[in-house]
Amino acid sequence: TFINVHFYKNKHDYRSRWQEFTHAVGSKLVLPELLPSLVAWLAETIGTIDSAIWLFDTEHRRYYLASRCGFSTGPATWSEEGELVRMMKAAGSALEITENNLLFQEISKESPEFFTSNPITAWIPVYSNGQMIGMFALGRKITNEHYDYHDLELLMTIADQAAGQIDRVRLIEELAVVRELKAIHTLSSFFLHDLKNYTSTLSLLAQNVAKHGTNPDFQKDAFTTIQSTVDKMNQLIKHITVVGKGLVLSKSEIELNDLVDTTLSSLDGALGLKGRICSIFGDLQRFSGDPDQLANVLRNLMINACNASKKEGMVT
Repeated sequence: TFINVHFYKNKHDYRSRWQEFTHAVGSKLVLPELLPSLVAWLAETIGTIDSAIWLFDTEHRRYYLASRCGFSTGPATWSEEGELVRMMKAAGSALEITENNLLFQEISKESPEFFTSNPITAWIPVYSNGQMIGMFALGRKITNEHYDYHDLELLMTIADQAAGQIDRVRLIEELAVVRELKAIHTLSSFFLHDLKNYTSTLSLLAQNVAKHGTNPDFQKDAFTTIQSTVDKMNQLIKHITVVGKGLVLSKSEIELNDLVDTTLSSLDGALGLKGRICSIFGDLQRFSGDPDQLANVLRNLMINACNASKKEGMVT
């Protein structure tokens, strides 16, 4: 009684509890951070050393142990069809389970060791949108008192707030996954665009073989084009394998006229572009950039322009 009066006399002060709750869990952004803080704060608030939470697994239709503090034993899962879960859903509110409960024997069969070690426990369902998404368990109070009506009412209020925090964090995690998928889609679009142009290069080369295949100059240019395209495809594969670490640019000083001439040399003869491309830029200021990435852009522009123009048209 002394401990309860002097240390826990304000535990039913909802304003204070709400402020403490917000401070304890409001900044958590992922479940592995939220749940340990939640069960620890709940145990401290109600005056026990044992606290745990089980969350519903929609795939396996059971409640799994998501976090705990204090409890030396505790089942990893509770069956959705078990007596404990059925009783909690039927009650729809927090309740105390002791050896005096009529269904104690049936409930304790699900985890005899747990209920033997914890003869007095409070169980609090966590509801969201009418569904029991989880449940808290609290052990014996350090004052050895039972959980009274005011305790259980407070615990249900806390459980409602906890449900909101769990939903909030799950939404943040889902949005993070969506953003990652969107980023992957965006990156894959760039990679597929580059791959499409590499295949277009080889396709144009194949089309020109019938017309120029016996020409030694064409054969030389063709081998150069094939080797260059293979090198670029290997470079693309390398970029894909490190995409999780972010694209790393290898910057150097670039002279645009030289870069265009170098890029053209890998496409010109073999693709039948001789005399069709005009690349006179005059004197341009040097700038810093990644020559490989810029060469990819130029190559894509050239191939797209050639595909969109007449076979004998000029590309400038």
